[in-house]
Amino acid sequence: MVNFLEERDYSTIFQTHGTFFHEKITSRNWGYLLHINAFYIPYLVIEFYNSLISGNIDHDNFTMVVNWRGEYREVNLRKIQDVTGIQVSSGNQDPKYLGEYLPMMGPNCVNPVMGGIKGTTTYKNVYATGRWICSNIIGTSNTSCFYEPTLHIIDALMFSNFRFCMCRQLFNTICNSRHKLDTNDEAFMLLPGLITDICRTFIGDQEYDDACSSCISVLPKETITRGYNLCVQHDWTPEIHMEHVAHQQFENLSDYDFWRQNNPRGDEDFIDHACSAFRRLNAKLDTVIDQGSSSSAQGGKRKKRR
Repeated sequence: MVNFLEERDYSTIFQTHGTFFHEKITSRNWGYLLHINAFYIPYLVIEFYNSLISGNIDHDNFTMVVNWRGEYREVNLRKIQDVTGIQVSSGNQDPKYLGEYLPMMGPNCVNPVMGGIKGTTTYKNVYATGRWICSNIIGTSNTSCFYEPTLHIIDALMFSNFRFCMCRQLFNTICNSRHKLDTNDEAFMLLPGLITDICRTFIGDQEYDDACSSCISVLPKETITRGYNLCVQHDWTPEIHMEHVAHQQFENLSDYDFWRQNNPRGDEDFIDHACSAFRRLNAKLDTVIDQGSSSSAQGGKRKKRR
């Protein structure tokens, strides 16, 4: 059975939710991945994955060979760059440990869930970004939790890590799809929009124009998901509030001690911020009063004994 895990058009979402990340994405020329192709052509995607020779995938040099209609076609990072317009980077790809991502994704991201972070515990714009990465880059139907590849990309956007190579990630996603198809008949064909654009370089214009009659449109994401509204945290900015991070996680934040918090931007943010401050102050005062009362009671008992 053939299944496609389609990309989604996130361009509208990012213009209204998560504008910080939208600016970062467009500045890196990753805009192609916000909307991909407006459609994909199923038979081209099927033919591509069936023609991909697993034994000729060179993970070290990021090269795969496709036996396309009796001719061997090479798909490498340069090909992905030409199709997407995203520049190939020769930087370091090493991810961090999961514990290092926790304080950056949200103050409630304390306990990992099965090796990942529950999406609704993150900042609102981080959640929107994570959903986009899962659909249009990693290629996974599980968008309730964010795992290491997704967190690695979010971290690269947060701290302007230009060493991260998106073309390598897309290459790995295609390879993972081929591997899953080899071992599971119910597996999905990932990134069909991107694969359609790659296949367009293999065929003539006439065939492509005729194939467009059987295309399937990529659905837009015009409204934010329910999970976004369930996020209890505000949007993430580089001036994140340090006191919202759990104290036991401070030891992992030596590289991020430049974080500061500016004044809240909106009236609702200001009210939430002020209420939270008063609640913390009230809790501290109650603790001090309770400690003082218990100390006085103990002192009175000692005097009576004397």
